[in-house]
Amino acid sequence: MCVVGFIKRIAPFALALSLGLFVASFFVTVAAPSFKRGKFNKHREYHRQQEFEIRQLRIEKSRLEEELRQEKIKNQSSYSHDWEHRELRLIRESDNFQPRIENQDIQQGKKK
Repeated sequence: MCVVGFIKRIAPFALALSLGLFVASFFVTVAAPSFKRGKFNKHREYHRQQEFEIRQLRIEKSRLEEELRQEKIKNQSSYSHDWEHRELRLIRESDNFQPRIENQDIQQGKKK
């Protein structure tokens, strides 16, 4: 009797479960997922490609920073050499120097 009561309780559950799986099979696959080939591998390959590109960009960035640093050093040294090797003459004005004003010359010319 105990077995009959157990079957009466389990049978509706098993029937409902099998009916639910049958209806669900129309909308989704009920089979176990396959990890050999699929979205997981594509996802992993995508991340691997991203990491590779990031690594390449970091290498290029450090190369460009080093190139820029070398150019700055080169420019600083070239500027200092330009000034060091030039002879700069100082132009001194004489004590008697007076600037000439064009308007005064024109006015004096009219008066004469």
